[in-house]
Amino acid sequence: MDTLPNKLGLTDMGEYYVYQEIKNKYPSVSDEQLKALTCEITNIAKTKRYVGWTESEREKKSIKGLIGAQSFRRSVARTQISMMMN
Repeated sequence: MDTLPNKLGLTDMGEYYVYQEIKNKYPSVSDEQLKALTCEITNIAKTKRYVGWTESEREKKSIKGLIGAQSFRRSVARTQISMMMN
């Protein structure tokens, strides 16, 4: 039986958490863009955070703050533009 993250094409709950946060914050972003952004953030999180970071409210809050940051909004815009050009 597949888990919800697997059904969405994600590998774990960390990716699912990030995916949901981006989806809630930026509802106009396409599913393809969401997955690309999710991949970027979770790859960073996997190298900078510890195993099990998804169980820590402090770490989740930190990731949520990153998603709401001005630099992330610019990254969303750049991703949308590059996806439209491809």
